[in-house]
Amino acid sequence: MKRVQLFRALARTPERYPAAPEARFLPVSLDWTPEQCLQLMQTLSPGQRLSFFDPDFPSVSDPGGYVQVQRGPDSWQRYTANHGWSTQWEATTPEALATVLYAHRAAQGPGVQLNEARSPAKEEQP
Repeated sequence: MKRVQLFRALARTPERYPAAPEARFLPVSLDWTPEQCLQLMQTLSPGQRLSFFDPDFPSVSDPGGYVQVQRGPDSWQRYTANHGWSTQWEATTPEALATVLYAHRAAQGPGVQLNEARSPAKEEQP
């Protein structure tokens, strides 16, 4: 077995990361409307994290950034990261998130990633 294939097989072995939640990919297509993107954001529960790629996010390394979204009790939180850097969690709106997702729905490959939140995003304090 080639080294790359071996590493991929090891990474997928369930007993290697027993606490890691299973991620699901929700397909996003060019047929999606802004309303469907907004509905996806609004149906996100506090126990879930949504991830998608924003190719236009200004980056110090590779182009773009991976957006992580969590819904708190009273707000939505997001942060963006890519190869060695990340922003802080910041408050946002589902409308702003839906606008970014809609603009970049063609860049989502297999879709947006939905999984369990590993640690809740902290609410921004005024």
